[in-house]
Amino acid sequence: MVFESIKGEARAKKMILGAVKNKRISSSYIFYGFNSSEMADFAREFAKLLNCADLCGKCQNCKKIDLNIHPDFVVLQPEGKKNTIKIDMIRELKERVNIGPTEAEYLFITIIGADQIEQEAANSLLKILEEPPSKVVFVLIVSNINNLPKTVISRCQCIIFSGNEQITEENVGLPNSNSIYDLLQYSSSNYPVSKENDRQEALRKMESILYTLYRNKDFDKVYKTMNAVKMLKNNANVKIVFDHLFLSLGGWIR
Repeated sequence: MVFESIKGEARAKKMILGAVKNKRISSSYIFYGFNSSEMADFAREFAKLLNCADLCGKCQNCKKIDLNIHPDFVVLQPEGKKNTIKIDMIRELKERVNIGPTEAEYLFITIIGADQIEQEAANSLLKILEEPPSKVVFVLIVSNINNLPKTVISRCQCIIFSGNEQITEENVGLPNSNSIYDLLQYSSSNYPVSKENDRQEALRKMESILYTLYRNKDFDKVYKTMNAVKMLKNNANVKIVFDHLFLSLGGWIR
């Protein structure tokens, strides 16, 4: 079953499955969340989906991708003392991109920790993203979108990973622009109390906020809301988290 090994993340699954089904696959994606290993696993399943119609797990493409030995499944991550993505890495990647897929239908490139890319390397990567070759898909995995140049962000489709297992296919629609402030009814200015059993509903609404803010390209507030999601998942008090978020999105907390 497609994405069977990935828990939750119904919105991300729906977006990717819809893109594949409708043959509207973007050349570059940003996977944004706090769990890099989970997003890397999702990217691996995405690569298998593109290169095996049944995601069988048994064909040569699936086996080689799982073993990290497929020539068309490339993974980059920060290296060296500074733990960054360096210009030499992107230059080498560009040479590989120019070759294109050799065994599978798609060349799939995952850059883990893409928000740790050096400026010169980011400029070089941007040139690749601006003129994407056919049958090449990039996934940039980031935990702090503020550290990624906006020029790079503008070339990618963003998928946010909130880690919420309770979101289902029926409640993943994008909100309207007023949803941010509707959600903040959880704050003490509107609700006298907020019980712990509100946590999953809070996480569901947090995800709606994230997509609204990203759609508006307000990346600073996206990052603040992601921090609120992290606090909720670490069992912080729901009411306190929403009070903090209310102040933060209102511009009073930096």
